[in-house]
Order: sequence, then C-alpha cells, then structure tokens
Amino acid sequence: MPSASLRWKQDISARTRIPEGSIKSKLAGPRQVLRALSSRPFILVEYCQSCGYQPWAKLLIQELGQQLPEPIPVREAATAKTGAFEVSLCKDTARQNIWSKLLTGEPTSAEAIPAIAQVAAAEVKQLI
Repeated sequence: MPSASLRWKQDISARTRIPEGSIKSKLAGPRQVLRALSSRPFILVEYCQSCGYQPWAKLLIQELGQQLPEPIPVREAATAKTGAFEVSLCKDTARQNIWSKLLTGEPTSAEAIPAIAQVAAAEVKQLI
C-alpha cells in the first residue's frame, strides 16, 4: 500500500491534469497548443482577440480547408500580441511562420482572407 504522501501526490496530479476536450483545454493558448504537438503537422492560426480578428481567423480556416489538397488539421489560438494575425506550420517542436500581418502590414479583412489563404496554402504545399 502506498504511503500517505505518495497517495497525496498522485491525487494532486490527477486533479490538476487538464482532460482532453475539456473547456480549459479548448481555451489553451498558443504555448499550450505547441506543448501538445504530435508528429503530424498542423497549421496554427493566431489572432489578436482584442482586435476582433476571430471572425477572420474562422474564415481563413475555411479557406485553407478548401485550398489544401490533403486534410491538414488547422487550429486557432488567441494571442496577447496586439494586432497579430499569423499563420504558422507546426510539426513536432518546430514552428515555421508562413504569413504574418505584423511583418507584412497587410490588412486583415474579409476581402484579404482568400489571398492570405492562397499564399499560406502554397507555402504549406512546399514545406510538406
């Protein structure tokens, strides 16, 4: 029978683990998403939540789903970087920035989403 201190440690570990699919895991930020990487590549769309870019992120995810030949998972994550709207390809512990509003200065709007998706899809096809 385990000692009282060992049982306590096991109990604490079980209570602090975030179950897969829980609300907390769905609200995980980019760093938490990157910690849970698998060997299968995925696309990460990060956006500034305070700027109201979430609708554009959802549109971009739909466009990428239509333009990529094979189903590559696409995840979204809100970030604290003001004005950020970025698309990255992630695999294992590596992360390749594909497109960034902060670097290009291009607008984020419904009209720009198809062009961003086209550029991002072309880059992903080359990298995979």
